[in-house]
Amino acid sequence: MDMRTALDAGKQMSPEQAADLRQSVNDGGILSASQRVQLIGFYLRHEDYSAALFAHMLWAVEHLADSPFWRDVHYLINAHQAKDAVIREFRCLWLAQIDAAPDNAAIIANAGMHLESIDPDLSEQLMVRARELNPRDFLNSINLFTIWLYRKKRDADRAINLDALGRELLDLQLESPEYQDLHSREYLLRDMARLAERLGDATRAAIYIKEADEIKRREAEEEAKIAHLPIIYVDLLQEGTVCWREIRAEHIRDNIYKIVSKNRSHGDEIWLFNHGDVVECCEKIGEDNKPSFMVTVRKILDLDDDSHR
Repeated sequence: MDMRTALDAGKQMSPEQAADLRQSVNDGGILSASQRVQLIGFYLRHEDYSAALFAHMLWAVEHLADSPFWRDVHYLINAHQAKDAVIREFRCLWLAQIDAAPDNAAIIANAGMHLESIDPDLSEQLMVRARELNPRDFLNSINLFTIWLYRKKRDADRAINLDALGRELLDLQLESPEYQDLHSREYLLRDMARLAERLGDATRAAIYIKEADEIKRREAEEEAKIAHLPIIYVDLLQEGTVCWREIRAEHIRDNIYKIVSKNRSHGDEIWLFNHGDVVECCEKIGEDNKPSFMVTVRKILDLDDDSHR
């Protein structure tokens, strides 16, 4: 599960579901990154969980500093009225992440977005720096624009050339190679639509939304075409504990499959094997009388190699 999807799922989580996740930790379990982000989403809706929220947020600064999910939580410091000591700790952690990766525009942009409510001047400096490092990156650019939009409300001088900047960003983004993947492009178009609405350009926003909806429709058709294929599970990397993603694959022979599902998690979810890979699987026995399932073991480079049999 990508982090933005996990955040949205957490916002819909019931108190009972959140309690089950917390209990898994009390029982000695280790939360994955996506589970932590789900809890963050849940805590955002319940201010009485502020202490737990900030504990997970501090973990996220250390382990998910370059994740796009920060775009959706930049407001939470003010919303949950963190103590000064926690705010200072957030600031120090973000600066440490930047010191460790001084050329990582995504980390710098996320820090700038998150620190907007803590240190507005530093926030703007970071966003400008992120845009200088990667001027065509949409995440950095829209965060910079959003911060300037916030500052415009407090300082009339910040309003100079604001609309021109926004329109420049809209014109640049669709050319970026990283958004040729349809799933990423859909997210881009919806963000662009929101930006166009902020600029008062309803016509352009409607065009972006229409194209995003068309991409979503095409993706649904692709999913329907492979829905009859067998399900296997691929390992997820950098999750903090053992996790698998359920995917569709073409059965070639014996325990050999070709992955046909595509990783559509915006880069937040790293699969051990990817679309198009031919892999060997092994059967895992399900716990608590659950059915067994096939888990990827290794990539097959030569189908004529009998060593996997």
